[in-house]
Amino acid sequence: MEKPWKEMAVDVDSLVFFYMRKYLDIPYPTRKDEKLVCAGFVHDTKKSAKWIVDDMAKYSAKQLLSLLKYLESNGLVLYPVYSTGYPKLKRDLYDERLQKKNSMEATFLKMDPDTVLSSMKKYMLYFRDDVRDIVVQHPKLKHLHKSTEADKWCGKNHRVIMSEDVDIFLFGNKRTTIVKPFLLDIHPTHFDFVDCKSYFMDKGISTHDEFVQVAFMSGTDYNRGIKGMGVKKSVAAIAKYGTIQEYIRRKYDLTDENAEEFVKKYKQFSKYVF
Repeated sequence: MEKPWKEMAVDVDSLVFFYMRKYLDIPYPTRKDEKLVCAGFVHDTKKSAKWIVDDMAKYSAKQLLSLLKYLESNGLVLYPVYSTGYPKLKRDLYDERLQKKNSMEATFLKMDPDTVLSSMKKYMLYFRDDVRDIVVQHPKLKHLHKSTEADKWCGKNHRVIMSEDVDIFLFGNKRTTIVKPFLLDIHPTHFDFVDCKSYFMDKGISTHDEFVQVAFMSGTDYNRGIKGMGVKKSVAAIAKYGTIQEYIRRKYDLTDENAEEFVKKYKQFSKYVF
């Protein structure tokens, strides 16, 4: 295996979410098994969700332990880290996610078991923190580092991070590299990675400061972004106006409360990142 680094941080939160999605994509042995699970889910959503959470946690812990052991066997010094809380910037989005989860629960009783599978998978992803909290309590994972926010800790303290979340780049610099996680049963032969500078260039972004502004406009794990503004439109806006503040000044009436609140949130966001 190619080994371009000596040490690497591991964003456990991101890996657990990666494993959860993989778990939910595993096909049931037979159509009958799938129908039984879906029927049970519609009948008692809370009980079924608990069973799935526990099973996802077992699967994720097994995958994580195997991966850490495998990486260490290749001579890498690892610094696995997980989040223990939520920064204020994430709180509103967390509450919004909770409301969506609760609203989904109310619809399952009315759904046909034959059509509930895709909705069930989306619903179970709302339990990412529950699964993570179970995984990190595994007795063989006592060496994990705790932080209020794993993204920020990894980005500020390490150049190379195993993660799926490009929000890591918000806290890093032009030398930051993200290594994509993988499942061992696929027998990987090399690391799949993207460095910060290449990522910027691919998106048409020239500096880290510009990336932070584009990320804020298009939305991150820490803010909703501006409606209708994806990455391409955000890059074009910053290229044309220079800064978010200038974009707001040209596009909106600065006496408007929403515009004022937007600029205020950007300042809070920027302060947290830098």
